Amino acid sequence: MADENKEKTTNKPAKKNGFQKFLSGIAGIPKRIQKSVMATWFELKKVTWPTKKELINYSVVVLVFIALLGVLVGLLDLGASAFIRLIIEV
Repeated sequence: MADENKEKTTNKPAKKNGFQKFLSGIAGIPKRIQKSVMATWFELKKVTWPTKKELINYSVVVLVFIALLGVLVGLLDLGASAFIRLIIEV
């Protein structure tokens, strides 16, 4: 009879309900942020940064390419507008 009154003890961890899982997930956010920032920092140390001259050259290439694309899109827009006006007037 004494055995019946004893509480059963198991070595299994207690199951967490949804709210407890949520709280443990929230508690781990700062650690995950720190891990992500540290990984990013170490990756940035591996980067070979361009020199000032290379950076200027790359920037000029990008700006020229953007200008050419802008002109191309503008011409396509004018052509499409003229084509639509032609269709509507007929």
